[in-house]
Amino acid sequence: MSSAYWRLRLLRFFLVLPILCLTLGCPVAKKETKKEREIPDAEAQAQKEKEIDDLFKDKEPEDLPRIYFEKGVQTKDDPVGRFVLLRKSRDKAAEAGEKDRAYQAVDELAKSFDDIDAMEMKKDVVLKLAKAAKTPDNYYDVTNDALELIYEIPAVGRLTASNPTLVESDKYEAADVLLNLAEDTRKKVKTEDLKDLEAKVSFVRRKVQEIENDFKGVKEARDTLETKPDDKDANLAWGKFVCTMKGNWDKGLPMLEKSSDKDLALIAKTDLDKPTNGDEQVKLGDKWWELANSG
Repeated sequence: MSSAYWRLRLLRFFLVLPILCLTLGCPVAKKETKKEREIPDAEAQAQKEKEIDDLFKDKEPEDLPRIYFEKGVQTKDDPVGRFVLLRKSRDKAAEAGEKDRAYQAVDELAKSFDDIDAMEMKKDVVLKLAKAAKTPDNYYDVTNDALELIYEIPAVGRLTASNPTLVESDKYEAADVLLNLAEDTRKKVKTEDLKDLEAKVSFVRRKVQEIENDFKGVKEARDTLETKPDDKDANLAWGKFVCTMKGNWDKGLPMLEKSSDKDLALIAKTDLDKPTNGDEQVKLGDKWWELANSG
């Protein structure tokens, strides 16, 4: 049969489908209300927790982090139940040393409810992991978990927004809390791991202090961009900080492109265009080098 015939059949299908939905009824995705995205109050949580504890009282304790998480994700029409299930999954997973499951629960909470501070919650997860640690290997893992949440050491010099850390989120007080934790837990690892972790903790502490000191000088620019995203001077100050201090060029380059420094804005635009020609890439690298050495 001709392609025109099949196109006509397809067109008829799309014309008839809305009529069938109106006649027979089709499931429509329910839009969450503002109320449903609010964190439930303590009383509602306590009542729901009693119901959940009674429902799963016969389950093996080691299975509860997974069960709570799966049921929480599946619960769509009961915001309080969803919140409590995910919260309990987070806490039980952390107590069992299951960092990934606990982080997943935090991420689901952040997607489902407003006013959830995911990074602060993950900091609390690491603190719980430390309390649950019993062996040198546990303490080794917790130390690295703390350092990874604080600051990501760039592998090739550039980070992306897919690697959220406390430093990336400008949460320096929380970073200091975990640095102090890492300083303590690193002393409880195997002898052969002591030197390596001591070096890592010292390096991350120096980087956090360096970045935090510079942050104090550009915080006003960041705050300005919240209400004036096109402010050229603020884009220059904050964009430089994000690129050079945080190493997040994917996030910082668009700001530099809008900055008051015309030379820097032009180079940033060229970089964002992602030249594929080898000669153009070399020229771009030379421009960055010249700019870095110009003052």
